[in-house]
Amino acid sequence: MSRSKKVKCGKCGKQIDTDDQFCGYCGEENQSYDPASKKGTGKTAQRNRLQFRVLITVFIIAIVVAAYYAVFVAKLL
Repeated sequence: MSRSKKVKCGKCGKQIDTDDQFCGYCGEENQSYDPASKKGTGKTAQRNRLQFRVLITVFIIAIVVAAYYAVFVAKLL
């Protein structure tokens, strides 16, 4: 489901999303299309994926340390 604005195709006049690079009816290039404005592309998406991976890695390490403590260190006390 798209939440982008609608514009008229310059060739056929049908309503198309500004996120579409080409008109889905006649194939004309959408003059309002701006690939840089699309969300989640480029370096921002790469940075978000990297941050997510780091967060998951830290979470897994914390679980492993807690499990190690619960199994081995608690028996020694």
